[in-house]
This record gives sequence, C-alpha cells and structure tokens, in this order.
Amino acid sequence: MAKPPPLELDPDLDSLANRLKKAFAESKTEQHGKKYKPADRFKNMAVWYGVARKCLELNADPEDFIEAAFMYCSVPGGPFPQNLASRAMDRWYGEMTKSTGGDLKPGETVYSRRLGRLITDTMVSAMRLSKLHHKRLQEILLDDSLLTLDLCPAHIRVLLLSKDPAIVAKWGAKARSEIMSNPRLLKTLTGSTFDLTWL
Repeated sequence: MAKPPPLELDPDLDSLANRLKKAFAESKTEQHGKKYKPADRFKNMAVWYGVARKCLELNADPEDFIEAAFMYCSVPGGPFPQNLASRAMDRWYGEMTKSTGGDLKPGETVYSRRLGRLITDTMVSAMRLSKLHHKRLQEILLDDSLLTLDLCPAHIRVLLLSKDPAIVAKWGAKARSEIMSNPRLLKTLTGSTFDLTWL
C-alpha cells in the first residue's frame, strides 16, 4: 500500500506549524513544571496546520500568538491545540494587543512593543532620578543602587548609552549574556535601529 501524500506541501506553512507546535510544547512544559507529552491526536500535523492558518489570519508573531493563548485562556488545564485554531484565539490575541496599546504596526510584535515601552519607561525613570539626585544620566545608569537591576536590566542600560565606554565596561558583559540567552530579545534587537556594535 502506498504511503499517503503529506497533508501540506507549502513549506512556509509547514515551518510555521512546526514553530508553533514547538512553542506550545515549551509553554505547556513551563505551565505544568514537567515535560509536555501531547495526546496522540495533538501529534497530528493537520491540527498544527490549522493553528498556523489562524496565526497567519491574525497576522500574529508566532511567539506572541502562543503567549496570548496561555495568558488569556480560562479553560482549566488549557489552552489545548484545538483552542489555538478557534475563534477564541481571535479574542485572546485581540486582548493581548489591546493590553499593549492596540493594533500593531506592520512588522511590530507585542514583544517589540513591550521592549520599547520598557526602554522608554526606564529613560523617564532615569531622567527623574537624574534631576532628583543632581546626577548625569550616565551616573544614574552606572549606579545599581539608585536604579536597581530588576527595574533596569543591564541590556537596557547599554542600549540607552551604547557609545559610553563606562556603561559598556560596567554592564556590557552582563548585557551580552542577557541578550544572548534570550533568542527573542536578540531577534528583536537585531531588527531594530539600536547600536549593537558593542555586542
């Protein structure tokens, strides 16, 4: 008996389906605190092609798409793969984009918008501290007691003053580590206008 033809011949859809399947499995593993083992019916790529089509229909970044499902799904134990191809996904993704300020611009992701907000908020905080303590911005960004690392990670400090040798000397290695250990952050910064020559 001949082997059935593959369900999809579109390599882009196939690639997206596999990317979504992988991101879903990683999020499920994190959700449950143990390695995710999908039910047999969820191993079928036809399910993931439907999920990929929904992601394309919403014009969503795959990681944002999966994050929205895990953030807004209220089904106990969910989300499940079939939820990702349903109309509920429209609502979840809409809620997520709305929470970051509404419709995304072409090429913009929820993640890149959040990063932009973090950078802007950090700059505003640093400028306030600068005025309050009568210190230059560089001094504020060098001082992790005035502007703590939980509020302003090293990579944000270096992105704000990437041409300053003192900033790069103090925070460069930690910033590099933060960026290189986060593929999504690296991808977002690589496609941005930030100076990454220090990286």
